[in-house]
Amino acid sequence: RSVAPITFQNSEFEQTHATPDSINFGIGQPSPSLLPIEMIRSSLGGWEKEGLDPLVLQYGTSAGFLSFRKVLSSFLSGEYGYPVTEEELMITCGNSQTIDLASRLFLREGDEVVMEEPSYFLARTIFDTSHAKKVAIPMDENGLMVSELEDKLEKGEIAPKLVYTIPNYQNPTGSCLPEERKKKLVELAHKFNFVILADEPYNLLHWREGLKPTPLVKYDKEGREGKGVAVSAGSFSKILAPGLRLGWIHAHPSLISKFGSHGIVRSGGGLNPFTSYSVQNLIASGGLKSNINNLNSVFSKRCQTMLSTLAAHLPESCSFTSPGGGYFVWVTLPSFLLASRVREVSKEKYGVVFMDGKLACVADPPSLLNCLRLSFAFYNEKEIEVGVKSLCNAIEECIEKR
Repeated sequence: RSVAPITFQNSEFEQTHATPDSINFGIGQPSPSLLPIEMIRSSLGGWEKEGLDPLVLQYGTSAGFLSFRKVLSSFLSGEYGYPVTEEELMITCGNSQTIDLASRLFLREGDEVVMEEPSYFLARTIFDTSHAKKVAIPMDENGLMVSELEDKLEKGEIAPKLVYTIPNYQNPTGSCLPEERKKKLVELAHKFNFVILADEPYNLLHWREGLKPTPLVKYDKEGREGKGVAVSAGSFSKILAPGLRLGWIHAHPSLISKFGSHGIVRSGGGLNPFTSYSVQNLIASGGLKSNINNLNSVFSKRCQTMLSTLAAHLPESCSFTSPGGGYFVWVTLPSFLLASRVREVSKEKYGVVFMDGKLACVADPPSLLNCLRLSFAFYNEKEIEVGVKSLCNAIEECIEKR
């Protein structure tokens, strides 16, 4: 085998398991060296000076502590370039919980939920718990094909209650939905009475000039007749640390109220009050911004290393996306070559694995059998270079032996 990575971690789940003798490009999380342990420790230490508010250890309000939402709204306003108010925010335990809450609030058994294809593979399993009918809408290089969705809506072929999309630096393709498509999607939601759930954990991870994305909810800022249709789900998992299990919902106050009325919130109170209080000082002090700047610096180099290595070694019959942010690169193999076969060879001979594209399929039976997803977030530049070269060797061998 030609790999000897120094970045590794043990996990019971294959998508997050990395051994010292393999490279797992399926891992969609930051490397351990990027977790800001000292920064978080320092933020927690702030309590010694200021004292701990006893309310932090109580249930809390449904939307989350007002002081934290004010700090977060100020931060997001600066990052997005337009005002975000605390009334438009609700604190969550991350985007997975937001997807689950949305499915419970807006879907009943048999209801239709639209998903772009390919999509985040674990979102599909969350929607399965609601026994909703999943409808796949294709993507192009710019994300969800909103024109295809509009055509099906106008013809009455579908009547979704929820549309799930990852508009910015999409998982798994890295694409960004253009502004005009975002606007059109919001218009369609108002016209056909569905809610848009925009899964947006990568909004602040960008490094290419001119590719600073805006949250989809921006185009629903005013709502209509006091009613919002767009929900942007943000997360600290990608910009700080996944283990914090902390995120936020950004939406029109009418939707924030609806999320806050869910039984689990009414029973348990605010979601993750202790952690949000812990992170508050970190945001206010500029620590979060500093960490995001560091991540963008590191990820831009890792991404460029992956792209340049693919360009140099991937067979000409293959193609790949070129994201300017996020975590992922999407590779398309020749139509005759199964990604599962490449994975067998690359794993056995080179110790390199990745996520098979068929896992990102929405329709059944799955398509995209000749596609694969690579993450550049977990490994350093040298490991990425060695791993991608080995993967390209495996692909070339599979093509020659077809």
